[in-house]
Amino acid sequence: MRMLTLAIVPLLAALSIATRQPASQAVAAPIQASSTLSTSPADRDQGVARLAADTETRWVPFDLTPGNQIRFVMQIDGRSITAILDTGVSYTLLADTSPAVVRRALKPGGRASAIGGSVALRWMPTRSIVLGGLTRSGGGVSVAALPALATGSATAVDLLVGRDLLAAHALDIDYAARRFRLIPTGRLPLRVRPRR
Repeated sequence: MRMLTLAIVPLLAALSIATRQPASQAVAAPIQASSTLSTSPADRDQGVARLAADTETRWVPFDLTPGNQIRFVMQIDGRSITAILDTGVSYTLLADTSPAVVRRALKPGGRASAIGGSVALRWMPTRSIVLGGLTRSGGGVSVAALPALATGSATAVDLLVGRDLLAAHALDIDYAARRFRLIPTGRLPLRVRPRR
């Protein structure tokens, strides 16, 4: 039984959301009676992401899960939630049990390809997502089951932060101080003094 549990962890933590979905795989929204074709996250509004001018000073404190993942607090639509960084996830994924889920706003959201098969997703539009010096207005997040087992912990998190939020920026991680920040790509994270 223990080996089976360990085999499930990578399945849940390595979601890679398909960018296109054939109409034959459409999923009806759980709150809608009519069948509606679902749209993949790549086809939806991606929102507008901006780094603050002082993003270098906006460190995000974190701790490590038993699975050695970076766990921290961020905001969706003004609500603080727990999240982990997961660059293996194409699109940011919100747990369907999170208090940040707005049930009436959920829409069909495509499917995710995982190690063990395909997972149905829903989509939730968001007004804002804030992570350190990064603010994204508009867009949304995928929503699916995200059990605690996915983090190798007894405690579930609300969100997996994926490449849609991270890829356009440099990620500077200070493991010794247990903090990270997002900074513009191509910019030195620290001011370097010339040698004399």
